[in-house]
Amino acid sequence: MYDGAVHEHVGADRSGLAAEVERYWDGHADPMASFEIGEFRDGDHRVMVMIVEGC
Repeated sequence: MYDGAVHEHVGADRSGLAAEVERYWDGHADPMASFEIGEFRDGDHRVMVMIVEGC
C-alpha cells in the first residue's frame, strides 16, 4: 500500500524495487514510470540511497 510516507524496503521488497529500477534503466518500464535516485554518504563511508518513484 502506498500512503506517501517514507519507508525502508527490506528483504524481497528491496529486491523487487531494485528489479523495477533496473527495468526502468533498461527501457522496459511503463512509459509513465519515473524514478529519482539520490545517495547520501557520511564520514564513516556509510551510504543511504533514496529512491522516489513517480507514475
